[in-house]
Amino acid sequence: MSAPRFKFPESLGDTVAEWIVGNCVYGPGDVYGQTVELTAEEIAFLHDLYAIDRMTGRRLTDVGVYSRGKGTRKSELGAWITLAEVRGPVRAWLSDTGRPIAGPVNDPYAIVVATTEDQASATCYGALRAIVNASPALEDYFDLGLERILLRDKPGRIELLQTRNPGALDGARPTFQVGEETHLWIGPTLHEAWATLRRNLRKRSASQPWVFCPTTAYQPGEGSVLESLHEMTGRMATGRKTVSRVLFDHREAEQHWDLDDPEQLRAAITEASGDAFWRDTELIANDWTDPMVTPSAFRRYWLNSPVVTEDTWVAPQAWDACQSDEQLQPGDRVCLGFDGSLTDDATALVACRLTDGLLSVIGLWQPRGQDEPVDQAAVDATLRAAFDTFDVVRAYCDPPRWQDWISTWSADFPTLAEWWTGRPKAMGDALERFHTAVHTGQLVHDGDADLAAHVSNARRQDHRGYMAIRKENPWSARKIDAAMAAVLAYEARADAIADGALRVKSKRTFGFR
Repeated sequence: MSAPRFKFPESLGDTVAEWIVGNCVYGPGDVYGQTVELTAEEIAFLHDLYAIDRMTGRRLTDVGVYSRGKGTRKSELGAWITLAEVRGPVRAWLSDTGRPIAGPVNDPYAIVVATTEDQASATCYGALRAIVNASPALEDYFDLGLERILLRDKPGRIELLQTRNPGALDGARPTFQVGEETHLWIGPTLHEAWATLRRNLRKRSASQPWVFCPTTAYQPGEGSVLESLHEMTGRMATGRKTVSRVLFDHREAEQHWDLDDPEQLRAAITEASGDAFWRDTELIANDWTDPMVTPSAFRRYWLNSPVVTEDTWVAPQAWDACQSDEQLQPGDRVCLGFDGSLTDDATALVACRLTDGLLSVIGLWQPRGQDEPVDQAAVDATLRAAFDTFDVVRAYCDPPRWQDWISTWSADFPTLAEWWTGRPKAMGDALERFHTAVHTGQLVHDGDADLAAHVSNARRQDHRGYMAIRKENPWSARKIDAAMAAVLAYEARADAIADGALRVKSKRTFGFR
């Protein structure tokens, strides 16, 4: 096959922008029905979003994330892009004469996916219907439905679907998908929905399907799809970056602003707004002093800054800073922490190396409900193996639901003892010690993802004047048990050091039987 006579342009972004301006109108709001004027930021984003290979003409991205604060018309932009994807010149082809041209997708099928029907109807899909109704250039070409929009003059459609049933997404063969507000896509079901969207991109490769994600900043540590995408692309602040065919365009206010200073507060809002000139800076600023609006919520929604909530025990950034390349080795002198459950929460066994405070998960067991409790025999075997593998200087175990096992273990292993976490002062002191060690770099960990998740899930509270931690709510699926076990292991290490353990060499020999 001979090479094409002409190279493709580097992007179809300008072509798509021209189509949007020429065919679309503003959605619901003060300028509803008026002709669209794209901002410089939106045009720059479209340029990178529709970047193509100059030799093949194929798209260079599979996912486009547009992360902005509230009121920056993200969903409206998503609606305009969706309409372009079903009618506009969004793909590059070679004409019969070998010249590169831009044209529409054949038999387009666009899916708008949201966590709830109410969310979708209030954002991108709702904007879609309103825009078509008000656009003289589009109204005759679409048949509008509550959950489906059909093209009248050729095959093609737009559908509204929900993430609560990933199986319903699995059979689709879309040419384009919108993932609404991926900062809310949290938990196994929604991550499976996202995985399904990504798999869908391979079903119609000739049409070069892709996913657009208009969203607001995530809460660090919640484990949302958006947080995963931001981590993959390097967690940059304001900027635009493409990594592994994912384009992440994010704008936020920098952290140095003193929001209690009115001038700096307005400057931060202006910085987060970019060229979204329609945002009312003075009106938004009033929310900072509203007692019903938490500082973290203000920063996330109006400044688009990924920040933890006020009751977060350990900030994910502080925990990440403690990661080490070190790994536990057989024969290491360690202390153990054990926090157990049977049917509701997880059961965890964590080791802490005596010399440097290195934390490592030895075992973590998740129950599957009342009918499938934690495998106690497996826990017993793992704990015994830990004593066989390492020189266990001290071990602290929280007794509830495991009293008989702990009695047996303490008889077999004299360095193992009960340590009741229900004592407010003792537990508060242990939590305070651990918290201080994280934020001063006195402990390290091996980067275990489960331990990181449990630490970030923990919420701080006051209990009888002492620090305590809890889950976000009693029925939450986001567990904290590995964090509790880590605290016990670190407390055991502190007590062992206070008793002179660092001055005593190990008397055990490893590697021989």
